[in-house]
Order: sequence, then C-alpha cells, then structure tokens
Amino acid sequence: MYQKVQVKTHNNDLGVHVDEFLHAMMGLAAFAGDQPPFPDNPDTEIIEAIRRKHGNSQLKAIADQSKELSELIGSWKKLQKEIKAVRPLWYRLTELCAQTEGLEDADLILKQVEYIKEKRKALEEKETIQTLITSLTQILREQVNKIQEKYQERYAKGLEYLCAEQQWGKLEQPQRYAILTEFMLREDQQPKFDLSSTDSLLESLQKTDLSTLRDRLDALPSRLDSAQHKTAQLLEPKAHRVIVQKKTVSSPDEVDHWIKETKEKLLVELVNGPVIIG
Repeated sequence: MYQKVQVKTHNNDLGVHVDEFLHAMMGLAAFAGDQPPFPDNPDTEIIEAIRRKHGNSQLKAIADQSKELSELIGSWKKLQKEIKAVRPLWYRLTELCAQTEGLEDADLILKQVEYIKEKRKALEEKETIQTLITSLTQILREQVNKIQEKYQERYAKGLEYLCAEQQWGKLEQPQRYAILTEFMLREDQQPKFDLSSTDSLLESLQKTDLSTLRDRLDALPSRLDSAQHKTAQLLEPKAHRVIVQKKTVSSPDEVDHWIKETKEKLLVELVNGPVIIG
C-alpha cells in the first residue's frame, strides 16, 4: 500500500516509513478537493487518528484499516485526476464570464455558472461547463462583431472625409503620419480581434475588452475632429476653434435668428484669426 502513494519501502522497514506514508496520504487528500466549484477536501480523521498513535500501534492501525486506506487512496487519486482535468475548463469559463458585463444575453449562463459554483458541482457538470464555454464564446463573438462593424464603418468614413479635405492634402507625409499617430487613427492602431477560437477571443478581449471597445467607438468622432483641428492649426497657426450653438428650430424666423447670431459670433472671432467651426 505504501507504493500506491510513492513511498518506497520493504517489509522489514515498514515502521521507519510510517510518517512518510501518513504525510503522503495527507498530501493526496489536499489535492482531492479544492475551493468551489470543486468538492471540498475529504475528511482525513482516519489519518489524524493514526498519527496520534505511537510506535507499533501505528503499524497495527494501518494494517487493520488497510482496506479502507486502500479505497481512500483510489478515491482520492480519482478525484485529483478529475479536478486536474476540469480546472482549466472552469478557469476558461470564469474568464469568459468576466468579459460579459452589461450583456443581458449572458444572464442565464451566469446564473448556471453561479449554481455550479455554489453547489460545488464542477466535476458532475463537466459537459455542461464545456457547453457554457461554447455559448459564451458565441455571445461574445457576436457582440465584438457588432461593435467592430460599427467601428470600422465610422473609421473608414471619417478617415475618407479627413483625407479628402483640401487642407489635409497640403500637409507633408510626416505631418499627416504624426497627426494620425497622435489621435490613434493609424490603421495599425485600431483594435484587432481574433475570433477563431475561445482562447484567441479571450486573448483579444484581455487587450481590448468590450467596454474599452465601446468607449473607442464613441470617441472616434472626437478624435477625427481633433485631427482636423490639428491640420488647420499646422497650416494656419492662428486658427482657433469656435463652438457654435446647437439649437432646435421650429420656424423660418428661428432659423434666421440662429443664422444671424452664429454669423455675428463668427465675424467677431475672425478678428483673432481663422476659425475652425466646432
């Protein structure tokens, strides 16, 4: 039985290796359980009881309970093997869950994950865990695709508009490169996602999560606007931005009034140099 826990001994020196055997048994028990969602560590009172004995009484206790100890070794090894197999799946599932903030489509899955954890059912629900990984991967993949499509559309249109401006064409290539770099508008600065597998998706989301991607989508018009502003400043150092009032109008008179106010404001600002209307 000693050999079952990698304790090398011979029939004539069993007593010398009792402590080593009991230590090996405790070590085996330590890996036969874990924090939720895995089973709790097994009861080791049988080992502790033998430890409290001395001399030949320890050997006798081991011999008397050899069948039970042998069964525990088999059971604990089996648990250890199963935990080792499921742990990577659980870690992958929890990593996916961490990326689902604000996604209603993931709510039901998150409840299932919490149930498995609370009830310590990871070993029983191995296939379910794999199914949940597949489902969450698809939900996140679809969400990334949705945001990325909007982002790429805005980015392409905004960059096309910027490059088509007459002032942009007057800049030297190093100046254009510097502006694109400053406002993170270079092609190679745009968020990239590999959606081919769960692991590649997680790696991409760890670099740029959904919240960050949404923020970059919302900030894109402002960054494009800032690039236009920078372009004008390089060509016209005295150029300055003027924010015109945004207003809801409901009659021709209101339109005329808004135009008059805006014109007066711009004419005043022109005294200080070229105006960039914001």
